Amino acid sequence: MTIRFYEQNLVHSFRFTEEIGIEYVREIEKKHIDKFIMWLKDKGLKDTTINTYLRATRSFLYFAMRENYLIKFEINLIKADKQQKESYTEEEIKKLIKKPNLKECGFVEHRNWVLVNYLLETGNRLNTVLNLKVGDIDLENGMVVLTTTKNRKAQYNPISEHLVKILKEYIRMYRLKKDDYLFINELGKQMTRNAIARYNKKRGVLFIPLDILLSSTV
Repeated sequence: MTIRFYEQNLVHSFRFTEEIGIEYVREIEKKHIDKFIMWLKDKGLKDTTINTYLRATRSFLYFAMRENYLIKFEINLIKADKQQKESYTEEEIKKLIKKPNLKECGFVEHRNWVLVNYLLETGNRLNTVLNLKVGDIDLENGMVVLTTTKNRKAQYNPISEHLVKILKEYIRMYRLKKDDYLFINELGKQMTRNAIARYNKKRGVLFIPLDILLSSTV
């Protein structure tokens, strides 16, 4: 996610906290996120638009949590409108992110599961993610350095502890090195977009390009 993305989408969070009298990040609680969602709904915004604002807010607050500025709590996106197949349903999301049995599944299924978790949390464009190298992931500080972006400038993307654990396990299990692509095929080469469509089909979920769905600018 770019600085412009945060500038455009965090402004709604700032306006909301100002309206309800919150001055410091440490004052924010789970209940305020629920009220923020209702505040956005009252403005007549689409669920997909609300999720875009929530995604920016979540990334910012998760960073604050890691830095101990804020007590940790989970921030979930809302279920998008059912009448439009422009988003995954809650049930479909559960199917996609259900962790496979790593003792029984193959490399491809494990890799695709990791990729789906990454895309759903960060909202990065799939092309950007497929170009990530292991060395772009700072697991100690919970940060991803994006070097392949639309404006060709390096960007820093905070990630949650949950995603850090998933990536650590994946990188360690397959002994990936810093110069390796993070998401590779069985031959160790850069993977293709088609792999995600096959993963969705296997789990009984209609494929929607996640990078289009999440409307990220990275």
